Formats: sequence, C-alpha cells, structure tokens
Amino acid sequence: MSTSQFTNKEIADYVSAVLGGAGTDAEKAAAINAAAQQYDVTRERLAASTGYGLDVVNQYLGALPTNAGATSTTTGIVTGK
Repeated sequence: MSTSQFTNKEIADYVSAVLGGAGTDAEKAAAINAAAQQYDVTRERLAASTGYGLDVVNQYLGALPTNAGATSTTTGIVTGK
C-alpha cells in the first residue's frame, strides 16, 4: 500500500489509538514504526498528519529501523506530541 491510500485523518486516528492504548512507550513506538514501514508512511507524513513536530516524532519513535533504509532519515513513522 502506498501512503496516498490513507488520509491524514486516518493516520492521525491510528497514531492516537496506539498512543491511547495499553503498553509501554517503547511498545507503542514499535507498533507505529512497524505500521509506517508496512504502509510506506514517512515520518514527515506522520508529523504532518498528527500535528507533532518532526523532531518530536523522531524522538518518540527513536532510531530508524535498520530495514527502513540507511539512505533516508525520513523513512518510518511519526508519533507523539
């Protein structure tokens, strides 16, 4: 699936649901990172969709997963205000 298959609201709703659910911050970040990778949603798109700054998203989600591609710091997902 491509990023364009999801509206900003759908992305924001997903992130909100994960952040509001059970689990540690590490588990929530892992879930968001996994979904972002699976659906090719960049951290920039996560930031734009959620209203969180890219710096906040990157801090919350941590280092990019090794299989996200070492050439781009924008691959992955964004979460957390």
